[in-house]
Amino acid sequence: SWCAYCNDIVVLEEPEHLNWCHHGTRWNRHFKHVVGIAHTNYIAYTRPFGLPTMAGQWFVNTLTVAAYCDVTIKLSDTLQWLPGKCLVRNVHGVRADFLATGARRGSLERGDPAMRRGAYFLGKALWAKGYRELVDFTSSPAFQAELAGTRVACYGSGPDFKAIGAEALSKGAPLDFHGAIDHAADALFGYHVFVNPSTSEVLCTATAEAVAMGKIVVIPEHPSNQFFRQFQNVRFFSNDQEFAQQLKAALESEPEPLAAVERYTLSWEAAIERLMDAAALPEGSVRQADMTGHKAAYALHWVMGLPAFGDGFRGFSNAIEWKPYDGYRTPPRVLEARSRPLSMSVIDVD
Repeated sequence: SWCAYCNDIVVLEEPEHLNWCHHGTRWNRHFKHVVGIAHTNYIAYTRPFGLPTMAGQWFVNTLTVAAYCDVTIKLSDTLQWLPGKCLVRNVHGVRADFLATGARRGSLERGDPAMRRGAYFLGKALWAKGYRELVDFTSSPAFQAELAGTRVACYGSGPDFKAIGAEALSKGAPLDFHGAIDHAADALFGYHVFVNPSTSEVLCTATAEAVAMGKIVVIPEHPSNQFFRQFQNVRFFSNDQEFAQQLKAALESEPEPLAAVERYTLSWEAAIERLMDAAALPEGSVRQADMTGHKAAYALHWVMGLPAFGDGFRGFSNAIEWKPYDGYRTPPRVLEARSRPLSMSVIDVD
């Protein structure tokens, strides 16, 4: 068997991105089981560039996953359909210091004014990260009626920082802008409410961190937030009226201390258990890489890497042209290019 000397398992973070420009042999030739973890919404990122770019992105993502993965795990159902064995699991955890902050908050006496500094949002200063929604919600008549005089602190830096601040000022949104900061910093410890109106994320890391730190979290009803339904301090909204109502209720409340099961669910130990469960195939299952359709997907992706085909596809999808290069010219042997197993000295890390 060509896989007699393979290593056992490889986990590909963002398998579509990792393999867009791959023009070598299949990962499946070097590993007995290939698991892909998809956690970036590339379709949302390409939407501003038009339908051809979105269609091209969707097609290449589908093709690369079919060509190289035996199992694919999506962090949430906001991501596009992906072929083969594909399931939704959050296989990410949070740093231990966020959980330690939550335990510290839970040990404090309730009612301390220093622990009720109000609401904040944290994220890179890009419109796509939820700032558009935040400006609109906090400048709405519903917000002014329910929370007149309330301000929300925003932490983060990025290319749209000045534009976001200017629009918030022009619309009268009660937002205070600060620079970037680590989410576990002591400067944020006293805030008891975290708001995140973004719907462009697959599963927002900042939201998970805020839950771990024992804060009340106000987020929209959206597939990307499904994982957070199991936590007692999380509140959901569907429109600007509900946003104002939920934020008002949160500001007037105190967070409940994290339960032991909630702390464990957010940990990396639990995330690894979910990964192991999701990545496994039933004994005797036919390997996806051995199926004819998936071999054909690899062959097509390999051909698309040749300049004559790749440049045409990139032109259709409005991508920039390849720079001149000396790519492979030999057709794949039995739908897979020839190779020797990877050296164990390259794989093993002591």
